[in-house]
Amino acid sequence: MNKEIERKFLIEEFDESCTSERYDIIQGYIHSGDGKVVRVRTFGEKAYITIKYRIGNISRAEFEYEIPYDDALNMINNCCDNKVLKKTRFIYYHCNKKWEIDVFKGKNHGLILGEIELSSENEEFEIPSFIVKEVTNDKKYSNHILASK
Repeated sequence: MNKEIERKFLIEEFDESCTSERYDIIQGYIHSGDGKVVRVRTFGEKAYITIKYRIGNISRAEFEYEIPYDDALNMINNCCDNKVLKKTRFIYYHCNKKWEIDVFKGKNHGLILGEIELSSENEEFEIPSFIVKEVTNDKKYSNHILASK
């Protein structure tokens, strides 16, 4: 089991040219509720199934397994009841910390969110200048809620 501790931030504008990597993501939710999520996603040319559940204020237990890409597409199309989102993820480094910047497509077009994974819930870090506000505890910015729109 991995432990995921992340904080999420709203971004209004982002210069993609300052990033080091880019991945197209299709992400579907088989189950989401009661602090538990089962999702399947394509990530570039790979695919994963992930189970997460809350174990702290911003901490979650995470079990993630690589699966065949075609199986992921099949599950997204047949098991997710249209709870699917599409986004492009950019990797951005700021003050020696990795940020994942998600630029949403489709029904969430125009939304840009940044996430940073931390080693503890109280870890301090520098916030990039393009961050507008923190939305870690605002449920409307949870990916499974965005996928349900």
